[in-house]
Amino acid sequence: AVNDSGNVIQAGEVRIDIVRKLVYVSGEQVVFSKKEFEVLSFLASHQGEIFSREDIIDELWKEAPYVLDRTVDVHIARIRSKLGARKNYLTNRTGYGYVFNVVD
Repeated sequence: AVNDSGNVIQAGEVRIDIVRKLVYVSGEQVVFSKKEFEVLSFLASHQGEIFSREDIIDELWKEAPYVLDRTVDVHIARIRSKLGARKNYLTNRTGYGYVFNVVD
């Protein structure tokens, strides 16, 4: 859920501060690269929606003339690793793409 001011995305145990560019997982601050932050914020702000690699590239790599699908996979893998115990929030739906969904 995005708060009223649109400055914070709260998704289960993941809290994303859009203004300060900070991510907290279960209350602990976790450092994300700029692009990892963008990918996580984008997916978390559209919880439950599935985005193909192409969708993610179109949205977040507009300035790059050519980005490999693999680049998206690498970023997703790094994000999942940083989410630790909450990595299941970010899943791959084979043949469709990636989805951020809060699961217990």
